[in-house]
Amino acid sequence: MKKRLRIILTVLTLLAMVCVLAICFVWMSQFRVQDLRRDLSNVMNTASYLTNVGDTSDYDAYAKRLARDLHGDIRVTIVAVDGKVLGDSYADYSAMANHLDRPEMIEAIRDGYGEDVRKSETTGEDNFYAAMILTDGIYIRVSAPVAVAYSFILQVLPPVLLLCVAVFLVILFLSRRVSARFTRPFEELSGAVEGLIIDGKPGEISAPPYDELVPVVRNIRDLSGRLQMYIAEIKQKSAEIEDIISATDDGVVVLDGSMHIITINERAKELFGGAGDAKSFEMVCRDIALLEKIKKTFRSGKESHAELDMRNKNGRVYRCIVSPAKSKEGLTTGAVLFLSDVTEIIRLERVRSDFAANVSHELKTPLTAIKGFSELMDAGLVADDEKKREYIRLIMKESDRLMGLINDILKLAELENATEEPQRLEIVSLGNIVKEVQVVLEGKARERQVTLSACGDGSIRADQERIREMVINLVDNAVKYNRPGGRVDVSVRQMDGKVILTVADTGIGIPLEHQERVFERFYRVDKGRSRKSGGTGLGLSIVRHTAEHYGGVVALESEEQVGTRITVTFPKA
Repeated sequence: MKKRLRIILTVLTLLAMVCVLAICFVWMSQFRVQDLRRDLSNVMNTASYLTNVGDTSDYDAYAKRLARDLHGDIRVTIVAVDGKVLGDSYADYSAMANHLDRPEMIEAIRDGYGEDVRKSETTGEDNFYAAMILTDGIYIRVSAPVAVAYSFILQVLPPVLLLCVAVFLVILFLSRRVSARFTRPFEELSGAVEGLIIDGKPGEISAPPYDELVPVVRNIRDLSGRLQMYIAEIKQKSAEIEDIISATDDGVVVLDGSMHIITINERAKELFGGAGDAKSFEMVCRDIALLEKIKKTFRSGKESHAELDMRNKNGRVYRCIVSPAKSKEGLTTGAVLFLSDVTEIIRLERVRSDFAANVSHELKTPLTAIKGFSELMDAGLVADDEKKREYIRLIMKESDRLMGLINDILKLAELENATEEPQRLEIVSLGNIVKEVQVVLEGKARERQVTLSACGDGSIRADQERIREMVINLVDNAVKYNRPGGRVDVSVRQMDGKVILTVADTGIGIPLEHQERVFERFYRVDKGRSRKSGGTGLGLSIVRHTAEHYGGVVALESEEQVGTRITVTFPKA
C-alpha cells in the first residue's frame, strides 16, 4: 500500500506540474503576443510623428532607418493609398506586389488601423502584421515574426525545468514521509489482523489518527475477544475429544476426504509406525484390503468392516470398522477408523472350537467302547462268564474314565466362572498340602519305581481343595511320565513376598515345540501314551486356571529325556 501510494502521489505531482507548466507557457505566449502588439502599435505611433519626408524616394530609407532605430526584429513597410509599396526595411520595395489586398491594409483603410497574423510571402515565416494610416495620407505597416513572442519562453525554459526538477524531488521526499505516516495506522491494523489469523490475538493497536479508523479498530478488538472465546471453547472440546480418544484401548484414526490424517491416537500410532508425522494415511498403511474398504466407504457413504492381520508384526489381529463422516448435506467428507484388538477373541473362538471337537472326540472313545461291549452282551454273543466279567470290568473302566473327563470339564468351567469374594478365601499352608499329596501318591510312585520327596512351607490365600487338586495334578503327571529309578522333588519356598511351588522330575521331558501348548485343554504330547496312562488332557489346563484364579503364575522348563520343572508363584498371604 505504501509503495502504491507513493507511485500515485508521484504521478499526480508530475501531471500537476505538466498542467501548470502548459498553462503558464500558454499564458506567457498570449502575454508576449499582446506585448508584441503594443510594441508594433508604439512603433507606428512613433512613426506617425516622425514622418516628414518630401519625396517618395525617401520612404525606403526612412523605413530602414526607422526599423533599425526602433527594433531589430521589426519590419517596416510604407504603402501608398493605392497599395503600391513605397519602402521596406527588409526587401526591395520595387519588386514587391501591391499590398492593397492585405487583410490588415483593408482593415486600416476602413477603420484607420488593422491587424493580421499569417505567413509572409517574402520571409516564409508566420508574422504578426499591423497597419495604420499616417497624417500625410500614406500607410505604414509594421510586422514581426510570431517566434519573437516565444523567444522569451525558450529563454526561461531551462531554469524553469531545473526548478521543476527540484520541486519534484522535494515533493517525492515529502510523499515518502507522508505516505509512511498515512499508511502506518493501516499497517498496524494489518499486523493486528495477522495476529488474529495466526494465534487469535491481535497485535498492538495505537489510537487511530483518523476518525474513519476508530470503528474499524473497535470492531477488530471486539472480534479478537470473540475469537479468543471461540478458540478457548474449541481447544477445550478438542482436548476433551483427544482425552476420550487417547483413553480408549482401541485405535482411532480420523481421515478427511483425501485420506489425510486429521486425528490419530497413541494406540493407532503404535499400530502404524510413523503415523504421527505422516499426512497421508496411504503412506503408513500397507494393508491393501483396508485401503480398499476406506475407498469403498467414501464411494458408498456406508460403514464397512475389515480385518487387519498383524501377526507377523506384533502377533495381533485387529478388526477395523470404517465409519463415514458426513456433512449436514449428507455428503461423505471423511471417515473414522476404529481398530479393535480381536486376537484374544479369535483365540477363544479357536479354543472353543477345539474344545468342542476335543470333547466330542474324548467322549466318543469311552462311549463307543461301552456301547460296543453292551451290545455284545445284550445280543447274547458272550456266553463265557469270565469273558462277561472282563467286559463288565472294561465297561466300568471306560465309565470311570468318562466320569473323570466330565469332572475335569466341570472343574475347568467352575474355575473360569468362579467369582469368589476375598473374605471367603482362607489361609492355606502350601507345605501341608504338598506333604498330604506325597502321602496320597507315595504308593503310585513306588509302583513306578519313582522316588517322591517334599519339603518347605508357605501360606497363600486360596481355596484349599482347589489348591490340593492342583498339586495332585502336577505331582501325578511328574510320576506318570517319569522313568523307573527316577525322582520327583516337590518344594515350597518364600522369596520377596512370594510363595513358590516347584515340582521337578527326571522323566521323559517335553519337546520344545510342544511346551507352549501343554497347558491348553486336551492337548497331549503323546496322545496314545496319555490315554493309555488314563489322562484326560485337562490336568495342566486345570493347573494353569487354578494358579491364575488365585493370582499365581505358572512357568515351565523342560528338556527332552532329561526332565521337567514346573514352577507356580503365588502372592504370599
